[in-house]
Amino acid sequence: MFFYSLKKYAIYVLMAIGLLSCNLHSPLKEDVFVAYVADLSIRDLDFYQKNDTTKDFCTLEDLKLHLANQNIALVFAMPVASTKSIEISQNLYIENRIIVHDLMKEKTEDKQINGILYTKYNGEVDILKEEDFQYDKNIKHAMQAKKMLLINQKIPLDFDPHSKETSMQSGVGVLSNRKLLFVISKEPMNSYDFAAFFLHKGCKNAILLNETLAEVYLPEQNHNKLGTDFGVLIGVTKPPLN
Repeated sequence: MFFYSLKKYAIYVLMAIGLLSCNLHSPLKEDVFVAYVADLSIRDLDFYQKNDTTKDFCTLEDLKLHLANQNIALVFAMPVASTKSIEISQNLYIENRIIVHDLMKEKTEDKQINGILYTKYNGEVDILKEEDFQYDKNIKHAMQAKKMLLINQKIPLDFDPHSKETSMQSGVGVLSNRKLLFVISKEPMNSYDFAAFFLHKGCKNAILLNETLAEVYLPEQNHNKLGTDFGVLIGVTKPPLN
């Protein structure tokens, strides 16, 4: 009787393990992402909306040429919003300490949590929930995003790993107070899979930047796609050449 009960118990355990393994969500392969780590202890990061003639940067090529005229090498750039996007005009946007658009605290029906990426003049960088963000004079750049992908190394509970709602995605996560991980998907995917990549890479917090624009300038990985009209760009540069 004892051995029969033990055998029966073992069968239940194996069945439970089998069911659990069936429900586990396998992460996507890394080759469906373009990933770049920006080390701000040796690189500079800036937001770009207008050039010195007060005109918007229209393309990544415009930005590259603008910086080259200042003897600055662009090593990475990605679009955040298109020229037709209304999100930048509605959300917090700070560029070189100037508050271009103030923080909007809108109550929405969905459960998405807004996040804010910001950098300071001392090189520190972080991503915080909107409610935890406080402006101070040391903030150089700040940008509000309508969806956080990771909060304290956790994927939001409303993200469905089996969701069929997919899109091209770009986002950024914090690895440390000096390092950011930028990621662009090479194919449409759901928010859970995209967030899981940041979690796998060790990010604490991460935000979604865009669900339609998936272009990137990253010559060290042979990504040189330039073009398309953009409203706001994030760029990483080498210090000015002497």
